Amino acid sequence: MDYFLKAQESRLRNFFEGVEHKQAERSSIHSKSFGHEIQRLDNVAKEHNKLFIEILNAMNESLHLKVDEIYSWISKEVKKLEESYKLLHGKVDVIVGVITHLPSKVPQTMAKAKLNINEFVDGEIIHQPYVLCPKERTIEGI
Repeated sequence: MDYFLKAQESRLRNFFEGVEHKQAERSSIHSKSFGHEIQRLDNVAKEHNKLFIEILNAMNESLHLKVDEIYSWISKEVKKLEESYKLLHGKVDVIVGVITHLPSKVPQTMAKAKLNINEFVDGEIIHQPYVLCPKERTIEGI
């Protein structure tokens, strides 16, 4: 009887070893299969990353071009505003010159009120006296 028990134990041990060996082989095959799948997906992710970076760089260049266009347009508009300001300031100088040379019929309070102008500098009001325009400027220059 002892012999049969030992033989049975030996067969069970061999069977379990075979099962463990087969399971190890299957696990190794699955591991290799998953390794290949992971490598394939990693390569796909690298390709997508390259494409994304190319698209991002193209958008960045396009954005810089548009910003440069906007800066150019703004600088042109600022130049136009400055020219308009200078032209208007010249006309105001002529008007001030004419008003200051009016006969004494203008009331004194009005003449005193015209002695100071308000000028906006950086959002603050600065009081400055009128600067008389040169004599060569006339009302026809307006």
